Amino acid sequence: MLKKARFAKPLGEVMEIEAMEKPTSAKSKASTSSGHRDNSPPKSAGSKSSKKSPSPSRKAKNVSPNRKSGGELKSAMRKSSGKEKGKKKTVVKSPDLTADGLKIVDMSGQGMTVLPLSVVGAKDTGELCLASNNLRSLPPELRRLTTLTKLDISRNGIRCTNPNDFSGLPTELKELVNLVELRISECNLPYIPPAIWQLVQLKILDISRNKINMLQPEIGNLTNLQKLNLQQTNITTLPPEIAYCQELEEILLWGNVIESLPETLPEMLKLRTLAVNYRSFCAQVDSFQESEELLRKGKLTSEHIPLVVFELATLEVLDLENTKINNIPDMSNISLRELYVCKNFLSKVPPSLFNLNHLTMLDMSNNLLNLLPEDIGRVTSLVNLRLSSNRIERIPARIRELVNLQELNLADNRIRFMPTAIGGLKKLKTLLIEKNELSCLPDELCELQNLETLDITENRITALPMKMHKLKNLVTAHSFKRLSKYGLWLYKNPIHQPPPEIWKTDHPTKIFEYLKKLAIIKTENLQRQKLLFFGASGSGKTSLINGLIHRKSLMTRGEGDKTRALVQTPWKTENNVEFMINDFGGDSAYTMIYPMFSDTKGMVLLVYNHGSYSTDTHYNAIGQWLEFLSVHMPGVVVKLVGTHLDTYEEFAIEDENGNISQTPDTLSRTSSRSSKSPRRSQLSLHSGRSLQSAASSTKDEPMPNLDLKDMSLKEMSTPTPISRASSYIGLSKSVEELVKTNVERQMQQYAQLLQHEFDELEQKIKSGSDGKRSSQYIKHLQIQKNQLEFLINNPLRIIPDISLVSNNEGLYGVSSLIESVELMVIDKSLFPFAQRSVPKKWNKMRLALKKHKDYFLPWKQVMMCGKETEVTADELTDCLQYLHDTGEILWFKDIPALSKKVFQKPRILVKMLASIFRHDMEAFLDFEVNKVFLSKGMFSREDFENAKLLFLRNGQISRPLMNCFWFYEELDYEQFNNLVDLAPTLDICYSVPEPTSPTGLLYSYPIVVLPWYNLDKAGQDFAEYWNEALAEFIEPVITNVTYVLPLGLPAGLFEKLSSALQTHATTRIDWKDSIFATTQNEIFKIALSGNTQKSVPEEDTGDIPLAYHTENLLTLTIAAATDNKTGATTLLKEMTRMITDLLARAPGLVWNLEVSDELWFSSNVQYALKSVQFSK
Repeated sequence: MLKKARFAKPLGEVMEIEAMEKPTSAKSKASTSSGHRDNSPPKSAGSKSSKKSPSPSRKAKNVSPNRKSGGELKSAMRKSSGKEKGKKKTVVKSPDLTADGLKIVDMSGQGMTVLPLSVVGAKDTGELCLASNNLRSLPPELRRLTTLTKLDISRNGIRCTNPNDFSGLPTELKELVNLVELRISECNLPYIPPAIWQLVQLKILDISRNKINMLQPEIGNLTNLQKLNLQQTNITTLPPEIAYCQELEEILLWGNVIESLPETLPEMLKLRTLAVNYRSFCAQVDSFQESEELLRKGKLTSEHIPLVVFELATLEVLDLENTKINNIPDMSNISLRELYVCKNFLSKVPPSLFNLNHLTMLDMSNNLLNLLPEDIGRVTSLVNLRLSSNRIERIPARIRELVNLQELNLADNRIRFMPTAIGGLKKLKTLLIEKNELSCLPDELCELQNLETLDITENRITALPMKMHKLKNLVTAHSFKRLSKYGLWLYKNPIHQPPPEIWKTDHPTKIFEYLKKLAIIKTENLQRQKLLFFGASGSGKTSLINGLIHRKSLMTRGEGDKTRALVQTPWKTENNVEFMINDFGGDSAYTMIYPMFSDTKGMVLLVYNHGSYSTDTHYNAIGQWLEFLSVHMPGVVVKLVGTHLDTYEEFAIEDENGNISQTPDTLSRTSSRSSKSPRRSQLSLHSGRSLQSAASSTKDEPMPNLDLKDMSLKEMSTPTPISRASSYIGLSKSVEELVKTNVERQMQQYAQLLQHEFDELEQKIKSGSDGKRSSQYIKHLQIQKNQLEFLINNPLRIIPDISLVSNNEGLYGVSSLIESVELMVIDKSLFPFAQRSVPKKWNKMRLALKKHKDYFLPWKQVMMCGKETEVTADELTDCLQYLHDTGEILWFKDIPALSKKVFQKPRILVKMLASIFRHDMEAFLDFEVNKVFLSKGMFSREDFENAKLLFLRNGQISRPLMNCFWFYEELDYEQFNNLVDLAPTLDICYSVPEPTSPTGLLYSYPIVVLPWYNLDKAGQDFAEYWNEALAEFIEPVITNVTYVLPLGLPAGLFEKLSSALQTHATTRIDWKDSIFATTQNEIFKIALSGNTQKSVPEEDTGDIPLAYHTENLLTLTIAAATDNKTGATTLLKEMTRMITDLLARAPGLVWNLEVSDELWFSSNVQYALKSVQFSK
């Protein structure tokens, strides 16, 4: 009965298959018949089965589809093809081919008792399946299948009455020299047919589910064997000769009661899998009821697991679950990947376990562990660590070294404190710490950005960490996934912060929103922070600021509303977080002003037009600003903000309350897919063009799927129609990925350039340390190397998340931006100085400074204010620095000319600068429209045009013209002169002494010159002036100093240099990029050379360059008479000191000197910055 059930289908299954295969129409009959005809292989003319079988067409016509044989039913069930079958016959199934082109012949389930000769005589047979038949033996003619590689005769009645019986499998099988796989499972064999031991080329042998009781020593003959399946064979051990199978990788012994293992097993150096039910070794423990209790208490050492198991060096999985062990001997399983020793009596972690460098899974749950050793940190390969249901009280600090850990299960222990080291597990996805004694969670736990499941059920926690909102992958709470807890679990804790009505939810966002606000409100001693808004003109900075401050849409309109220079506005959020907003005008006219108000302690919001962004526009929108910040504010915190989300072809805009402010007709796709090669398509995100849609309006088109996970990079850069707010946000997200990619690329390229310069300097230092070069030269290189090292280690801290906003009605994203900025400013890792306690007298000092009406205060007055407010001389500089950091005052403490001046009212200075640096200068200088030139300047039309030309071409400003620029400041004569004297100290201009008795027109006598407006580039005239002056010296001494700027000279810095050298010049002639000047006894010139070019795109990708590659040379040349070497040396020191001070004001600038060895040995070149000293 058992044998019949093995080879035949139950009646219920037969009826079910017949009902399923019953055709419903003539069409289905024809289709089925055709399918059978296509799949039937040609029959041999001499085959018995071929003579009995009708042709396919005749069978389809005469045979009822409801009459089927048992073998055909089994085949039909396996394939579920629904094809019609004929009368009972031998069917050779579809002739599939192996990888080598040999035939795969499937004759399983045919009820055969004898193998047809047609099969034996077939050529090019690679695989033969004869499973589930009634074969008692195989014919010797099988040896003809010389190409046979795989033979399956499972579930047959193969005869073998004794170990030497060849009646079932003939000895001729040994001639199948290509046979590498033999399956003979479930054949009711009492012995293994001896013919098998002759198949020495076998790699896979399956003799499972045969009651053989013993594996003969002849198994050692199969030296090429790789996989051996001995499941359910009633064997109790393995013969020692199995060690001869040196290629064996896998032994399956499930379903056997193994009593022992051979000592030779460790000699098998490729054995990776030994599938044994190690529970079977517990028989001797189970036979004595007292043994288990003694093992539990440690009064008896477990020795029932064979030691040989722990000596298998190549074993990858060892499962000792519930084997009643309380001791693990020294393990030599150096290749072990998974170790399961749960549900045992282990009281300590075996020391040898810490040497398993490939271990990824360690399950020691349900044991008696009291301590988790520090050495657990050595197993850095661990991915899953399960230690639940033990007695562990402490987590070691070295757990942070498990950098690959993704699952940590510490449930049901006695842990009272979670170490801060838990924050080092950056890849952790699952943390289970339920049923412990925790009363709080460390803030460092909130750094686990990949955490998807956090279970802290049944602890003593009263308050959740306020930074928990950082766990962005906790997307659900108190839910299940695949029958396991998933998301955030908080039940059975006395949590009062947040209150139960908040945390008893399925949506953790509700919890996070509460904790965010709580974190902001509870932050103590939070000082006012600077917000520096940078971005191109028209990017939406001012409209965004209006939305932040007033919480309603106040859009700027045209040129008249553009920001002039800088607008400073104090702002306090609803959560009482204070900011000083600096809105920098985005026009290039204000380039000279940016560095004056830059501050590395502030937060930069880099605003760009997200609606028009593409890689083509990257440099103007973002790239140039990143270059500026890298040079003037290295290490500053930068947050990108994308505006103009509402410009995607008038797509619908959804505000934060879910309201649609504009719902146009849905749009359809009009652009076709590009025919570029797959290689180019793959790179389209990097070499991307604009992602704006060019779709036309078409109604009733379904919303496209914009899931970025399923979208190729090519599709990201293909214009996509959008009809609803969700689609519009979806497209903006794809642009967001492009922005992130391009920013990352740009910063990587910048870092590579820095590293290249660092390596070159190291090489120069190494080659110059041979004693032949001056120590001054080596010291200079070392200073520049330290500077480069600082820049490499302090790149811009760009926040990964980009805030996307719309300044239209609804202010989409503005609330999220405010929240993000608030959370950033309370983060001590980003702003360590934002939270500090300051003396009350410092605020009194602020009021004392503000009451003065002057434009700035000299140091003596500042010290007097300090005395009035009891601010001591020792803390005066700290007090002023605090007021500068909070935006109350402006103090340039590192600039010698300005370090002893305090601008207590920065707005006045800004207004003065905004008067002479304007984006609308052409419109302002309109004589017909702006009547100030006629009324205040007393200009005639002709005189004004001449004065205007001198200003716009050479930067010269006469007193009448300056009166017009500063007209709206309502200055008296003394104030005007004070500002004229102050302006040159800012290095934005230089003053020109006025003649006591002017002989010509007043407008032609400049009082100040702004080099920024000088448009003339040096040409032949520059060389002529120099040669003419040089000819006056008989034997001139010429000194050259070259400043090499491998990454370029920032815009505006040459103009500052031009302004600063006025104190050293008697006469001068200026060009845009060169200066010729004289002193009483010397002449000198400064020339800037080098071309600014785009970085060359890589040929294989065609990527659009994201930045400009510039290498400038700034050359100082001094000439003097032979008898005036002292004067020339003094001028050299003064000039190099001045240039060094100016270059140092750009802390991210990379430069080095190239001068002669003679100059280095003379020590006349000044290359080190000197600090400013303040009197007390």
